[in-house]
Amino acid sequence: MKTVTTHSVEETQAFGVQLSQDLWKTQDGQQALVVALQGELGSGKTTFAQGFAQGLGVEDNVLSPTFVIIREYEASGDRRLFHMDCYRLQNSKDLLELDWEEIVSDPSNIILLEWPERVESLLPKTTIRIQFQPIDETTRRIMVQN
Repeated sequence: MKTVTTHSVEETQAFGVQLSQDLWKTQDGQQALVVALQGELGSGKTTFAQGFAQGLGVEDNVLSPTFVIIREYEASGDRRLFHMDCYRLQNSKDLLELDWEEIVSDPSNIILLEWPERVESLLPKTTIRIQFQPIDETTRRIMVQN
């Protein structure tokens, strides 16, 4: 497990940039890269996702998917980034209805999944887990487990 402490929005985003590039380099090419983002509301998940997307070459403004559940972005190299929020899903079946199996089976896709505990049974064994823990208003402890 790798633990990083960031002290500002900019540092959290910069860590997202770095990690997206590092993880994509180690992608096995068999299925989508799935990254589970865990932490309470306001813990830095969307801020991290903005940096993560930037590191993948996403040019669009990355917004929280809380109300739309899934946002899709074009990334560099014919890749697609899916930013999903499972908070409002009732169970794993709801995720399946959003074409989860098709999305996760495409090795050119990268998936950032917020509130993964709601759909735990559908996550691949290779899922990277990132826990966000707020320390104070701007400081975050970010723990990466792969």
